[in-house]
Amino acid sequence: MLCEYIAKGKTIDDAVANGLEKIGLERDDVSIEVLETPEKGFFGIGASPAVVKLSYEGIAPVITEEPEVEQKVDKKADKADKKAEKKAEKAEKKASKNKKGFKKAESSTEFVSEVIKLMGYEDLDIEASESENGLDVTVSGEEAGSLIGHRGETLNALQYLVSLFENRENEDYSKINLDILGYREKRKVTLEKLARRMAITAVKSHRNIYLDPMPNYERKIIHAALQDFNGVSTYSTGVEPARKVVIAYSGGKGGKHHGKRGNGGYRHSGINAQGDAEVKE
Repeated sequence: MLCEYIAKGKTIDDAVANGLEKIGLERDDVSIEVLETPEKGFFGIGASPAVVKLSYEGIAPVITEEPEVEQKVDKKADKADKKAEKKAEKAEKKASKNKKGFKKAESSTEFVSEVIKLMGYEDLDIEASESENGLDVTVSGEEAGSLIGHRGETLNALQYLVSLFENRENEDYSKINLDILGYREKRKVTLEKLARRMAITAVKSHRNIYLDPMPNYERKIIHAALQDFNGVSTYSTGVEPARKVVIAYSGGKGGKHHGKRGNGGYRHSGINAQGDAEVKE
């Protein structure tokens, strides 16, 4: 009787070894067919195991898992045990935080280095460290500025890739903060200045100002900058990726009204490299 058994493993040899162990035979006793070769993926993303088929003459063995032993446990005692286990797990996680943080920093720098090399950039300095806000990754070097992109679009895409890589198998989500040549702080200052300038315009004109679409973290900067600004309120409107901030006039005292009255508001048409903005009717 010809029997078959399908086995898996990280490598083809591992898959064969796993199968032989299950059926209790030697390698010379079976014929091996490779069904799927292992795929490493890109830094573990999209990886898949090797799959082999072992064919042999004989009676197919009955392969079963060890039966679970049923135990009657008092509910209160069971809850206490679970609490104790959770406390032990938390303590273990806390104790290994620094070690894990080092491993994450090391893997993130390696990942970013490989990605930017594929983009054609080399000789850039990459550093990563744990902070209260998550994992901070910084990139510097002569050509690093080219990786920022228009209004940080390339930088944001790289940050998303690093976040996807670091959290692909982790139970605890790690926030990734990727920065290039201090762009994040410079952009924050630019947006805060823009927010105040547009708020003044809204109060003076008694009209709402619509800013260009921005990513979520930039909209938060606008909202925070104007939360205590007299005469305006802010809210977001639209659907991603075209979601934008509206600086709404709320009746505060402002300067002399400028421009024609009407149903429409003023619209912010863009921010240039210096953070300047044009306001049009």
